[in-house]
Amino acid sequence: MRLSFLGMAIAFCLTPMLAIAEVPCDFKDISVGDKLSPAQIMSKLGISTFKSNPPRTDSNKEFELVAKYGMTGAAEIEDWDIGPYCNATTCKVPYGVKVGIDIDSSIFVLFDKDTHQVQAVDVAVNSLNWDDLVSILKRKYGAEWDIEESDMQIASFKGDRRTQVHRYAITHRTGGVNKKTGDTCEISSINYDTIFEHADRLGLYHSVFEIKLISTNF
Repeated sequence: MRLSFLGMAIAFCLTPMLAIAEVPCDFKDISVGDKLSPAQIMSKLGISTFKSNPPRTDSNKEFELVAKYGMTGAAEIEDWDIGPYCNATTCKVPYGVKVGIDIDSSIFVLFDKDTHQVQAVDVAVNSLNWDDLVSILKRKYGAEWDIEESDMQIASFKGDRRTQVHRYAITHRTGGVNKKTGDTCEISSINYDTIFEHADRLGLYHSVFEIKLISTNF
């Protein structure tokens, strides 16, 4: 992993830099700053059928899941069981959307309750696909990325298993622009997103790519 990523980092430096005006803020035509209804968001992701405000699991099942996987793991399992859905501020697609040619992903879109302005798009893939994800990001968003490295351990919820990993966090140096609205965005990605194992069928370890609106409300 370390050597392959170093090669990518060198390749970044050899690729012509995109001007900020050319760097988009979108994933599959969902751009932060856009005002989109839940149905429009799901349509852009290729989801024709989804649930609105689905009920969560019964308390007994939730208790069992939390005891076994923790709060986050229980929520991941429940999201997978529900399938694609939206509520007042988010749309979640736990499966069914591909990144690149054949990389399975889980998508989370955050939007304003009143205006429906998209505020963030998070894309998670199995960490085994990190190198491919970085190649895709380079092609679409350009070569200018800052890289931070660190070592970390990822533990099972009950702490009976720990895995040592080398963590890469990359942040686009200029960010991007939504040409339609003029809104700007932060673009970042990380190869291991949390110190605990995940519990969904995407895999124990997730790499996450995020596009986040830079707010002007201050």
